[in-house]
Amino acid sequence: MKVGLKKRINSIMTIAFYKLSGVIQFEEAEKMLKADVKKLYGDKGDEVVKMNMDALEHAIENLVEVKYNKEKWAAFDDTPIQSIKTGIQFIDEVH
Repeated sequence: MKVGLKKRINSIMTIAFYKLSGVIQFEEAEKMLKADVKKLYGDKGDEVVKMNMDALEHAIENLVEVKYNKEKWAAFDDTPIQSIKTGIQFIDEVH
């Protein structure tokens, strides 16, 4: 479902964080986020507020658990790659 926010995902990511993290009671976080939406977008009109509220609801309703192999993930080699190339180096090598 598209909610019309284009590339603006801050509110969606924030509500997902609060739903998953448990740093504060989710109901309280949801109430605060929805109050912020009204405060931030209220002067832009009811349609903009509704789109943002719908986006929050849609995000909550569509969270899914991602299953993964914890041992494999913990053993992943995350050593930084030493040969990071600049755009110019890459272009020179391609030509």
